[in-house]
Amino acid sequence: MTQTPTVPTVTSNEDALLNAADDFLIEHEKFRKNAYQIKNKDGSLGQPTIGYGFEFYGDEQTRVKMGETITEEQAKPLLRQKTSMIHNFLQKYPTYNEMSDRQKVGMISFAFNNGMNVFDDPVNPNIRAALDSGDMNNIQYWMRQFNKGENMQPMLGLMNRREAEIQFMNDPEKLFNPFGETVNVNPTSASETTAP
Repeated sequence: MTQTPTVPTVTSNEDALLNAADDFLIEHEKFRKNAYQIKNKDGSLGQPTIGYGFEFYGDEQTRVKMGETITEEQAKPLLRQKTSMIHNFLQKYPTYNEMSDRQKVGMISFAFNNGMNVFDDPVNPNIRAALDSGDMNNIQYWMRQFNKGENMQPMLGLMNRREAEIQFMNDPEKLFNPFGETVNVNPTSASETTAP
């Protein structure tokens, strides 16, 4: 396995946001220490996946291979790398930059689950139009439509995931940042957040 980066401490509002995204995904993504493959629609097996749903290691070029294992301690820095990459990618959308931190966490989770290019995929014009509109109710309506499995039938797990994302996005509670900036998420021990 390739070397993974370490999880940074909270030094900014952005770090607190990414810690919250990591915490949300740790809560909602099943951790698997052994590489596994998901069956595709055609019966073939998908790419080997490990940890919190990673097909690649930290360099984004080294694919996971069957038989490999990962610990939660090794997976958390990879998760941070993925959430940071998604957050940076989503900043190209003006609406994303205007969202609250809680809304951004929901969007990061949605993109993690559906692929960060979900808003640019030509087969998804409605979610992109909703994002461009800036109307949070419309965005959340279209997020809820991403609840179908391989057989194009709604799946309870995906329905629950969308509702968890939307509930998190709509929670008005302001949360703690050790630097006193207002953020909408509470760092937990799961993100191993510490002040400098």
